[in-house]
Amino acid sequence: MPVVSISPDLLLQMLGRNLTDEELLQFLGELGCDVEGIDAQTGALRINLLPARPDLFDFCGLARSLKGYLGIETGPLEYQFSDSGIKVIVQPGLETVREFISAVVVRGLKFDKQLVGMIMDLQENLHWGLGRDRRRASIGIYDLNTVIPDFNYQPVSPDGTRFVPLGDTVARTPAEILKTHPKGQAYQHLLKNCSVYPLLTDALGQVLSMPPIINSEQTRVTEKTTDVFIDVTGPEPWAVKKTLAVIAAVFSDLGARVETVTVEYPDHRRNRTPEMTPETMLLDPVEVERVIGIKLSPAEITEILKKMRYGAVTLADGKVEVQVPAYRSDVLHTRDLIEDVAIGYGYHNLTPQIMPTVTPSQPLPLEEKCDLCRRVMTGLGFIEIMSLTLSSPEAQFERLGIQDDRLTVVLENPISVEQRILRRHLLSGIMETFSINATQPLPQKLFEIGDVFQLLLETDEIAKQAWQLQSTPKARALRRLSLGIADSRAGFAEVRAVIEALARELDWSLQFSPDDRPPFIAGRSAVIINASGENVGVCGEVHPEVLMRFGLLVPVVLAEVEIGKLFGVLDALSPLR
Repeated sequence: MPVVSISPDLLLQMLGRNLTDEELLQFLGELGCDVEGIDAQTGALRINLLPARPDLFDFCGLARSLKGYLGIETGPLEYQFSDSGIKVIVQPGLETVREFISAVVVRGLKFDKQLVGMIMDLQENLHWGLGRDRRRASIGIYDLNTVIPDFNYQPVSPDGTRFVPLGDTVARTPAEILKTHPKGQAYQHLLKNCSVYPLLTDALGQVLSMPPIINSEQTRVTEKTTDVFIDVTGPEPWAVKKTLAVIAAVFSDLGARVETVTVEYPDHRRNRTPEMTPETMLLDPVEVERVIGIKLSPAEITEILKKMRYGAVTLADGKVEVQVPAYRSDVLHTRDLIEDVAIGYGYHNLTPQIMPTVTPSQPLPLEEKCDLCRRVMTGLGFIEIMSLTLSSPEAQFERLGIQDDRLTVVLENPISVEQRILRRHLLSGIMETFSINATQPLPQKLFEIGDVFQLLLETDEIAKQAWQLQSTPKARALRRLSLGIADSRAGFAEVRAVIEALARELDWSLQFSPDDRPPFIAGRSAVIINASGENVGVCGEVHPEVLMRFGLLVPVVLAEVEIGKLFGVLDALSPLR
């Protein structure tokens, strides 16, 4: 996680109370902040940013929370802003790009070097946290005295205009900015495949920014700036609204005059932003007791929530009505409120209790056998990898030249094209790792132990057993061990020697029978047969065409065996549904 450096002096100035370094670190830790400590050289407070709490990314938010926790100022802050009279008009054409925008006007601050640095840090930290690296929300901050309201948020073609991007001296088109400007190169993927780009301009057509990429140089905030215009854009309204609420709260806490902006959409919707109205939630003390394990009265819960800067009122039925501040983007469920009740009560005040029931456990026989395999493989000089269970037909079949036997488990709603199926073997994971490490020293020896999956047939013995139990299995998991060697002298004899060494250590009785199958070279592969005459694996030298598809220039040998069959442990009696 990113680390933010905050001045303890500024924090204590906002807090209005003197604390020693030890007390400050203690209270921040009790609030749930991940504090690294105070830098011995700079004297700055170093805190790991928690993406769930963007309202604690700066000293204003930390002071706001500490005031409540320490009882200096409890309950919610009232954020009521006057209307600036400024409008942002959203033009048609941005529906599939970044349709949503919120804005605010901030007046009356002296933007000295320290404040400018703090605001820029907050902007980038919010881009990382709520904005998910600008994908969900991006922020623009402009010197209001350099522009003429009202503003237009509109689509522009890649070559539709020219402006000087921030930090540059040459006017460029949007397309040129994406190709040549450092910020354009870093974030061009956010506008990939878009026929038009978002553009924010003033009443005279002067460009303020091209969200989410770059501001214009002319609107740069300097130490002479006193009034700023701030916008947040994104493809979804929630992240945009919450991001602006955090920003507005910070500037209000700094003593600035914050004013709202009206946003007009093509469908005649009118939003007054920022939206600072608290959200109402109901909290049941019974649920609090069930989750935390301590009995608190509604009045006690109400007071604790006020310490955590919520509005809270005890109702006649014993429940607590909670007003959640607009800047709290992390409160989505009553469990989030209960977590804050626990923090406000103090985790250090909770009395540890022994669990009323104890459930003894022991590893499954198959897992014990797998651990034994791992010890043997590492003893033979191999490094273990862990590849993803979800894969794609291209990775599992096409790149290796293997035919799909139609027993593959296909996902109905995959998250991406690279994760559409459950893997059928572990070989592709070994090959992809070799490909990634193609420039590393040789030899490379890798192994993986994991599950592969296949659909069940009605004739399958596992399926028959499952149906007898009145279940409806669709697929099963098979535990396998796969290994690979990449080396200029790797050959069939070497991979067979490894399998034989593994068998000797684990007391397996194996035989090798010549076989021709992808992804191996014809005549340089074999099936592995156990003492019962069952096929339990394959091994061989990888075909040169397969090596080319993975960008490998050295020979590779692979092997894969079914651990369950070799140990006589049933690893597929728990079918997937």
